[in-house]
Amino acid sequence: MNEHKPPHTIEIVVNGKQVNVPDREVTGLEIKQAAIAQGLNIHLDFLVFRDLSNGQQVAVKDDEPVRVHHEERFDILSNDDHS
Repeated sequence: MNEHKPPHTIEIVVNGKQVNVPDREVTGLEIKQAAIAQGLNIHLDFLVFRDLSNGQQVAVKDDEPVRVHHEERFDILSNDDHS
């Protein structure tokens, strides 16, 4: 099996803006790093929330791997904004 598969990006939506992440499985920290690199005004200590189809949100920890899908929506908020 070829371990050196070419990288591909997945386009997700973070805080209403399109962000490309490096793979289908990323951590909360990697989502934040990609968003910052692509110009979103967030910080690494912010919280990541995955939007669910039922309108609810679930927190994604920095070290938690999640499988993302094209156009999947996330919100990244400061601790102060989400209570």
